[in-house]
Amino acid sequence: KLLNVKDSPNGLYELSSFVVHLGTTLNVGHYVAYRKIEDQWMKCNDGEVSYLSKEEMLNAVKDSYICFYKLKENLNSNF
Repeated sequence: KLLNVKDSPNGLYELSSFVVHLGTTLNVGHYVAYRKIEDQWMKCNDGEVSYLSKEEMLNAVKDSYICFYKLKENLNSNF
């Protein structure tokens, strides 16, 4: 459901990045960022950046903590 285009009064949005927390509590653990550049997902883990397969990304997004969406199509000409 997170990957589907989101409708809003102003336009259509698609998932562009998300953050996953690895750890037992929010105060203990590690955060990893995932970002889509063109049609390729990337995993950003501290200084290590790697490409992901679609299967790896779909598995990671299940544990997303924060999701960011990008405007895909503006439906409101005044916006």
